[in-house]
Amino acid sequence: MEQYQWVINTGFAIAVAWYILTRLEPAIKQLERSVNLLAIIVAKSSGIDYDEVRQEYQGYDQGR
Repeated sequence: MEQYQWVINTGFAIAVAWYILTRLEPAIKQLERSVNLLAIIVAKSSGIDYDEVRQEYQGYDQGR
């Protein structure tokens, strides 16, 4: 009986986490696009070559 209760509790938590993550994924992608756009705008307004900076920091967001 304890194992059954553990599966119910764990399964419910997993289901809730999955639901929340799938609902938030579009919002997270939109935020990523907004941050990238803001980075371009700041770079251009500061006179920084955005492509050069992006190449320099390529892979930085992948745990470099």
